[in-house]
Amino acid sequence: MSETPVSSQDIVARAGRYYRNARYVICAMALAAGLWFGYDGFYNWPRQRDAYIHESRAEQVKGQEPHSETDIALQCWLAGVLIPLAPILLGLFLYRSRGEYRLSGTTLDVPGHPPVPVDQMLSLDMSKWKRKGIAYLTYRVEGSDGEHRLKLDDFVYAQIPTDQIVEQLDECLNPEDESAADEEPADAETDQQVDDEGST
Repeated sequence: MSETPVSSQDIVARAGRYYRNARYVICAMALAAGLWFGYDGFYNWPRQRDAYIHESRAEQVKGQEPHSETDIALQCWLAGVLIPLAPILLGLFLYRSRGEYRLSGTTLDVPGHPPVPVDQMLSLDMSKWKRKGIAYLTYRVEGSDGEHRLKLDDFVYAQIPTDQIVEQLDECLNPEDESAADEEPADAETDQQVDDEGST
């Protein structure tokens, strides 16, 4: 494994704008729906029910029947779930995208993990990288025999710098892939020479 700096400048990936904005919309929709259900369940539908009860028999027959007690209870329940759920989701989404990824020289900083120098990195799992933009870095902590794993996600954090970080780590941890790729043209050229000699 190479211990030379994988980048001469810091590469920083902050929270993804699309990820954050989409989650803000989700939380706003949950809150708005909860308030709407609360309005119907605690005020509008009970008011309609009471008005219906006090109407004359003839007016009741002509008018539309109010919502049932079950309908009103369901609206209240939905309001009780969605209104507190909205800030909980917001906190969860902000926590998941907190801080930043930072590759500084030979050291990677990821929220929730200690700084990881390149000599403590063990492997980079990129099995989900092409399909989902997710890579897992396995590392060890100095003075400990255990292994730890961190996640790099180019959807939760800004895509371009996250991709750059993963590419730099891949080049650093898997240099044999590049050397194998460089050898392929030479092998192909040798095979071509053998074919030419055989044809003559």
